[in-house]
Amino acid sequence: MARMTTKDRAKDKPRTPPQVEAKTPLDPLLECFRYTLSLQGMTPDLDSLADSLPSTGQAFEPSDLQRLAEKINVSVRIKKIPFGLLQELVTPVILLLQDRKAVVYLPGGEEPGKLYAPDTGLAAGNLENLRNAYLGHAVLVTPRGKDQEKTEHMWKQGAIDWFWAPINAYWQGYAEIIVCSLFINLFIIAMPLFTMNVYDRVVPNFAIETLQVLTIGITLAFIFDFLFRTIRAHILEKIAAKLSVKFDRDLMARLIDLPPEAMSLSIGEKANIFKELQGLRDFYSTRLVPAFVDLPFTLLFLIVIYLIAPSVSFVPVLGIIMILGLQSGVQSLLTRRTKEMFTSSQSKSAVMVEMLGGLQTIRMFGAGGARLRRWHDATERSANSTKRNQSVMNAAANISNLVMTLVNIFVVFFGVYAIQAGDLSVGGLIAVTILAGRAIAPVTGVAAVVSRLRQSRDVLKMIDSIFSVPVEGDRAANIGAKGPFTGRMELQNVSYKYKGQSLAAVQGINLNISAGEKIGLIGQTGAGKSTLAFLLAGLIHPQTGTILYDGFAHDTILSAELRRSIGYVPQKSFFFSGTIRDNILMGAEELTEHDFAQAAELSGLNMYIHQTGQGFDTEIGEGGIRLSGGQQQAIALARAMIRDPSILIFDEPTTGMDNLLEQQIHQNLKTYLRNKTFIMVTHRTTLLPLVERLILLTKGRLAADGPRDEVLRRLGAQPGQFGERA
Repeated sequence: MARMTTKDRAKDKPRTPPQVEAKTPLDPLLECFRYTLSLQGMTPDLDSLADSLPSTGQAFEPSDLQRLAEKINVSVRIKKIPFGLLQELVTPVILLLQDRKAVVYLPGGEEPGKLYAPDTGLAAGNLENLRNAYLGHAVLVTPRGKDQEKTEHMWKQGAIDWFWAPINAYWQGYAEIIVCSLFINLFIIAMPLFTMNVYDRVVPNFAIETLQVLTIGITLAFIFDFLFRTIRAHILEKIAAKLSVKFDRDLMARLIDLPPEAMSLSIGEKANIFKELQGLRDFYSTRLVPAFVDLPFTLLFLIVIYLIAPSVSFVPVLGIIMILGLQSGVQSLLTRRTKEMFTSSQSKSAVMVEMLGGLQTIRMFGAGGARLRRWHDATERSANSTKRNQSVMNAAANISNLVMTLVNIFVVFFGVYAIQAGDLSVGGLIAVTILAGRAIAPVTGVAAVVSRLRQSRDVLKMIDSIFSVPVEGDRAANIGAKGPFTGRMELQNVSYKYKGQSLAAVQGINLNISAGEKIGLIGQTGAGKSTLAFLLAGLIHPQTGTILYDGFAHDTILSAELRRSIGYVPQKSFFFSGTIRDNILMGAEELTEHDFAQAAELSGLNMYIHQTGQGFDTEIGEGGIRLSGGQQQAIALARAMIRDPSILIFDEPTTGMDNLLEQQIHQNLKTYLRNKTFIMVTHRTTLLPLVERLILLTKGRLAADGPRDEVLRRLGAQPGQFGERA
């Protein structure tokens, strides 16, 4: 959900819509953050960056600032600072006040400090006036220097920082887990010692009082063991839940920011990545740490075994060596099988999502048999690869269990000889048998964890390839605001070729578009019209050449800022489950009822909305399945115009509409487009009166460009044949 930015509010004309509460013109915390950055010589486009943050539509929270700071390489810390210590500060801080307000306090040293408030600006202020409103917390904003970045980069080479950094952030929680594990493993020794003392001291002498004391002690030990295990599990679950939210949010945000040409994965393959990431999160956050924390206690158990029965201690040592040798032997096999399993899982997920999205088409054309065959093949490959991988893991686990059993057998075997020699008691033998199993268990657990680590390596590399692709946000700190844009555009030798195609979709395009100009793009199917519209809308970037918006090159403008000035209607729009209102206001929830009503009127929605019975609250179904083609297109038009952008780019805007609705939209747009730059892809003559200039594309190249009537005369287009010629 996008936030209302300062520029958007500035564009909003004063209105008094009915039943709409007036909105605060500025977000206090965001504006204070902007001002603090300006004091440090930084002027990033915060409005565009804020659009990519998850939002509830409410005012900024300090946690939002921390997410925003990550995008511009700035450190934001929230500190508890008593009111009496504020005057001792030496750097500007943002003070958090009641009612979601904030101010910037600029210490003056020996002179009185100053206060900056978004609504009043900078002025000399008295801190005492804020005593009652101050919440006791302040936000410290610190830019990270270039030297620090270079140093950190040296340390981070080869590391998957997006994955390890969040895990490392919870080091305090893992420290608590280590403490809990320490006590848990110490309590493990209690049971063998209890058993040994009962058999060796209590039973021969029937020392009931000793038995009672030992029983109370062991009971208390296991009560504490239960408490520490519960605490450890709670901490692990808490960390895992937070990491899950963090990883899922970051991955989805990254996929949204990725340029379309950077990733060729299908929807199903992307969905499978989330599933694999969930498994990785569970493994690294809940299984990995306890397994390796428990491992050092193997040495402790072996020492205790040696102290009780030196002649038997070699047996568990040999068992540990055998298990480690076994696991190292199956690692290469597991690595190969894991790659096969991941690839087949990706393929199965892709086929599944594709079929679920096309069920109606499958039924319509009787393609169920063919598609089921493809689904069967995909599931069979996935099942077979999973079976092969699981077979190796099961074999390794079964052999490890066999080794553990043999260790227990031979501990008893050699223990009897030790008893015969007088070196060991019966109670000692029982204790050593228990401890031998405890000593091997962590090694077996770590061996299984190492196997899982090898498996996760390929999945991590796959996901890391997504995070390694440069995205616009990586350089956001160095890009300032350029808009709002008037609509003047210039294309300089622009070319673009889709991945996997040998010919460029558009090639060598040079165009000048003046602010407020009305242009039609025509040409045969596949001529490159929609690709050119994509390029002008900033949805894809030219591979060669440059597009200038009001004189600014496309790679110096954040896409979020550019799209606030552009209303785009594609040939086929995507609709989310929800109401008509939800799909129109998508990304513009802060706008008023007046804005909504105007967009609905311009798009022609008002002509049929009363027929639904529920008006704009009508549920449209998944993908807009409950709407006709014309209704879908009308919603797409309303969505594009609701922000009142200065640039409108329409690709076949009236596809699926009847003549009456098309004529109504034509009339509405004649007035609405008066001061806007308008670019329209069309094959239909009915909308041509809206444009003044025509551009003809042929095989991706500019074939004709001039006044509408002149180009039509050169083409010899008549109303009845224009659809074939253009």
